[in-house]
Amino acid sequence: MLNKYLIIYILFIFIPKVDAQVIHINDLDSLWHFKLSATGSYIDGNSPRTLLTNKLKLTKVVNSFGLISNFAYQYGTATSKKYIVYNDFRFENTLLIKPKNSFCPFVRTFTEKNIIRQIDFRNEIAVGVLYKLINKKEQRVNILFAGVNQQTNYKGSKFDLIDNKGANNRNTWKGMAGINGFNTILKDRLTAEYRFFWMQAFSTPIDYAYLIDLTLEFKINKRFSLQANYLHTFENIESKGVLPYEAQLTYGLSVTL
Repeated sequence: MLNKYLIIYILFIFIPKVDAQVIHINDLDSLWHFKLSATGSYIDGNSPRTLLTNKLKLTKVVNSFGLISNFAYQYGTATSKKYIVYNDFRFENTLLIKPKNSFCPFVRTFTEKNIIRQIDFRNEIAVGVLYKLINKKEQRVNILFAGVNQQTNYKGSKFDLIDNKGANNRNTWKGMAGINGFNTILKDRLTAEYRFFWMQAFSTPIDYAYLIDLTLEFKINKRFSLQANYLHTFENIESKGVLPYEAQLTYGLSVTL
């Protein structure tokens, strides 16, 4: 059994990795750009468990618009009874108007399912603007502002910090501010991509959330590189008994085909 999952892990880790979701579109042409990544792990012993993470990224850019789609799916089991602890997805789409300009409007949709956080289904629609504060070959910094409508169906109806009047769904309007960027640390070798988002509900001061996403990549040569990704999310309003934060660190050797 262990050898089986070890082989799966080795096969998956050598598929091109796409962890960063920073908007860098000036260098792209008008073709469709398609990237797929998959990583897997198996742990034996006191608590046998498996975890498979698959990501898909699709990009299309022309002078009039830019489209960036990111899809991530995680599946995992734990214990000998194969109890499912992960069966989650995140689907993010961003449409930019006049994407090669320094200042451009955008529309973003986001859907999510997360078993551990007891989110049966979440849908977000954001409308905002993006400004390219720094736009150089080796350093890019974008800032963005948006208004967001967030609709969430939870598995339960009890929350730690609010009284939702027995309902298991919430519909809130929020403001969002963020920054994302790309930096070359060592020319042709070490690069960093990052993004930080803050969301604040207009009606409830304690209803806020933030996201930190950082990816470091060290290029060994044109094909092989070492990558590490750190993703930290925090959401102050959660179902009763659910921690407000999640942190995930992934790393490995990747190859570009």
